[in-house]
Amino acid sequence: MKKVTVTLIVFCMLLFSSTVFAEEVASVDVKVNGKIEQGQNIQILINVNNISSFFAGAVKLKYNNQIIKVNSIEKGDLISQSGINSFEALNKIDENNGTVEYGFSCLGKINGFSGSGNFLKINAQVLKKDSFHIKSIPFIKEPDDDNNLKIQLVNKDIQEQSYTFTGYDFKLNSDGTSNITNPSTAAANGSSTAGNSNLNGSNSKAASQGVTNAASDKENSSGNASKELQKPADNAKIKKGEDTKNNTLQKKSVIAASGGNQYNNVAILGIVSIALIIIAAVSYLVVIKRKKLSR
Repeated sequence: MKKVTVTLIVFCMLLFSSTVFAEEVASVDVKVNGKIEQGQNIQILINVNNISSFFAGAVKLKYNNQIIKVNSIEKGDLISQSGINSFEALNKIDENNGTVEYGFSCLGKINGFSGSGNFLKINAQVLKKDSFHIKSIPFIKEPDDDNNLKIQLVNKDIQEQSYTFTGYDFKLNSDGTSNITNPSTAAANGSSTAGNSNLNGSNSKAASQGVTNAASDKENSSGNASKELQKPADNAKIKKGEDTKNNTLQKKSVIAASGGNQYNNVAILGIVSIALIIIAAVSYLVVIKRKKLSR
């Protein structure tokens, strides 16, 4: 009986540790500082929260060039921390097509950046007071008119991470009034390997390829990593090939419910584990007490 009780306690402790301490999914949110009025300057802030390994990242924003004009891009405080060797792979503004692209990568055998903070600052001017929004979903292949922000968070193992997202939506009503909402998107399950079509199968090849190649060559010097940025896009597919592409597209289809259920299950399993530990401990004490009384 004693051996059974001890075994049960050990099993419950292992179950508890494997569920309660599951890795937390990072979150991304967008804030806009400034008034949406013609002639006013605004700053679009892309923030990352609760990330444990931010080795490389990329952003592509599609915007209406009739409403805002993007003047400059600045990396945020999260990826500006001293003591971490990193470089800027891409910083590009295309006014004609209305796109902003940015990418960075760390170098060496390190975890990268961690914690919470600002990832990117986009400085712009309002050309016309009109409705515009910034929305995103994990593992999107290319930004479109609806989800116009593509974000890639790559960890030290060269895996693109999922995230929850809180966006920005400015609506100008027909009566001249306006309102701002913050639409949210839950994280999709799983992660994808950096280097598949999710990172290089579109017009943003330069940014994504730069981040992917530099990250996969993180043991090399910055000079070698810079050379990797010039390789053709096909080189980025050698790691997983077309099978990875199909897997990534399947992961995109997972919606908010699956992300929420994952954490509900973790909480339930944690509570059950604690209850089992208590029951096992009480049972053990009862057995010991009975043995003493029988003597």
